Order: sequence, then structure tokens, then C-alpha cells
Amino acid sequence: MTSISLDGAYPNTDDDYAAPRFGHPTDRRPDLTQVQAGLAVAGDGGIPLLHRAYDGGAAEVSPVDAAMRALREIAGERRFLLVGDSTLVSSTNLTALTSTPGVEFLATKHRVADYLVTAAATDPDSGKPTLTWHFDDEKIAAEVATDGWYALLTNLADTVGPAEILRLYKGQEVVERRYGAFKGPLAVTPMFLRSNQRIHALLHVICLALLVFSLIERQARLGAGPDGKIPGLYAGRPARPTGQLVLAALSQLRYVPAHGGAPAYIPRPGPLQQLLLDILGVDPTQPP
Repeated sequence: MTSISLDGAYPNTDDDYAAPRFGHPTDRRPDLTQVQAGLAVAGDGGIPLLHRAYDGGAAEVSPVDAAMRALREIAGERRFLLVGDSTLVSSTNLTALTSTPGVEFLATKHRVADYLVTAAATDPDSGKPTLTWHFDDEKIAAEVATDGWYALLTNLADTVGPAEILRLYKGQEVVERRYGAFKGPLAVTPMFLRSNQRIHALLHVICLALLVFSLIERQARLGAGPDGKIPGLYAGRPARPTGQLVLAALSQLRYVPAHGGAPAYIPRPGPLQQLLLDILGVDPTQPP
């Protein structure tokens, strides 16, 4: 889940679409209303498979069950792994996940200890307020004893070792990268539209753009060299391809449409651009 901040007021909303609400925005703009977007991506290249819009005040923990059921309809009966942070952990979600065949899950549960102990009182002689404080040495010692440990809650089989569990959990960064593209190169926030129906529609269009963006990135990475990099992609140096770098490198190309019986073509691509077109399967003399 991620939040999308909104400019403007939305006094009248359609109940069939996500409604702007005040919440806890990731861009630290609590003065603006927001809607929330949920995204599910494939582990192979982070290709978006499912997107949903939610009310701005929806808790991150609440849409999990419905999203998992929607994914199951897409994927059919096959096993897959759900990875989430502590907002995933609720009685409703854990009950639904453990009672649904073919679903495994990983989640983190964090506890923040209160190391500082304070006490406010009034001085009996002067009547002035007093404040005393000290650090709780026992709590600090307990934290020191577990420093460097990372807790993961899982229902994977006992035969799956800690290293494999951690590797699976770290796969969460794939969807985080897509949220980075969502708000970075695709730049969807802040938004100002006339109605929440249009908000919903724009999020759908942006997610379609994200699908194309992700497919380009995946194809470029499959076609990169043995070191996973493409020569000259970033400031003239080899770089691991991203959708943003590939599109930036191709942004100076011109497209000449078909005219008078002559076919469309892309004139004079440079060496890097030609390499990228080859990787993406685009013939500049016969572009799509």
C-alpha cells in the first residue's frame, strides 16, 4: 500500500470508488487528503499483476484478505508467498491466511521499548513542579542482548532454514521498487481532479503505464551483458538498466510516421539507442 496526496476539496464522492480522506501520508503532508493504492507484482521482474484503489483513511491491514482472494482468482490454485511488514499482522488476516490452502506468509512484528522513565510531581515545600527521569537499565540490557537479531513470523515448514526465510522476506524490495517508479518517473502525486471517479481512473491509467515501464525494464535486464549492465547507459558508463534509464536514453529518438506509401521509421539512432532497440526487439526501419 502507498498513499497518494490530493489537492482540492471533494465534498461529493461516489461510494463505488475510493474516497479522499485524511490519513497518514507517506509524503508527510497531513494537511492534504489522500487516497491509497495497493499493488501486487510478480517476483520475475516486478511486473504489476493487480492494483486497487482504497479510501484515504483505510488501514493498511484491512485490504489484505480481499487482495489475496483477488490474486488467487488470477493465479489459480498454486502456492505463492506473501511477504509483509507488521501492518499485515492482525487476527483477521492471520486467520484468513492460515485457513486458505496454498498460502504461506512472512511478517515482522516490532516492539519499541520505552527506555526512559519519567515522573512528574510537585515539590512539597515550594509548590513548584518537578521532573525526575532515569534510563531503565534492565530494558537497555535486554535490548543489548538481542541487538543484531531480526524477528520474522512465519508458518513455513521447519525444514526451511533462517537464511532461506530471510532471502524470501527480502524479496519485498521488488514491489517497493515499483512504488518508487509509481511516485518517481511516473510522478502521480499530488493530484487534483474533479471527482473521485476520475481519481480512480487516473490511478488505473498510471498502473497501465507502470506495466509497460516494468516490461521494458525486465526485457532490458534480460538482454544486458554477463555483468547485468549495459555499456554507456548512465553518464557514458555501464549501468544496470532501469525503466527510467532506458526511456531517458531513448527519449531523443524521432519517429517518422508512414506517409505517401513510405513506411514509418526511426531515423539515425545512436549506438546506445540501437543497442537498446535491439534488446527490446524494435527494428528502427519497421517500428511498431
